[in-house]
Amino acid sequence: MTFPTFLAYILALQALFWVPGPSMAFVLAHAVTHGPRGGVAAALGIGAGDLLLTGASATGLIALFLAWPPGFDVLRLGGAAYMLWLAWGMLRGSGSDAGPAAGADSVAGGGVNDHGGSVRRIFTRALANCLLNPKALLFFMLFLPQFVERTQGHVTRQVLVLGAILTLNALLGNLLLTYGGARCGAWFRRHPAALRQGRRGLALLFAGLACHLLAAAR
Repeated sequence: MTFPTFLAYILALQALFWVPGPSMAFVLAHAVTHGPRGGVAAALGIGAGDLLLTGASATGLIALFLAWPPGFDVLRLGGAAYMLWLAWGMLRGSGSDAGPAAGADSVAGGGVNDHGGSVRRIFTRALANCLLNPKALLFFMLFLPQFVERTQGHVTRQVLVLGAILTLNALLGNLLLTYGGARCGAWFRRHPAALRQGRRGLALLFAGLACHLLAAAR
């Protein structure tokens, strides 16, 4: 792509990334409750989801799915249900690793023996969080093509490059969120009452995102 197009794309990505959404909330929640490992695993899972959506966009699979009449509603309801499940996990805040907020106290104390299992579960949840977000699919179908320069040819290759740039940009941004969230989490764990309030706040955020998805119109 030409340099002006590349510059406009980078600026647009920066503007859109910092608008609060499910992915940002997910990374922050896991960085706060699970520390740096949780935040990095969430960032990598979302990055993997972005790469899958890039491939689906380049091959036309996203457009084909959204052309299916119930497709958007299936994603909308599935995404909302997943956000509510995350909200419930935050409210439950048990000592097990069954929910997104679980295991935070154990991780803080260094007593967890299943770091690898926890990281894999967070990665998988982050991947699902990305793929169940209908706005992410619409983003890849409607936003990316605006920066494809058809006069340059190789449209599929351009979409893949745009998607790779987006993934890298989002990964770096999510790692910054992880750093901030982990620092906040360390403070919260020294103040249990504040940690409980923080979990409730994150639960409200996920519930609000679920309501926003439920209210979304095609």
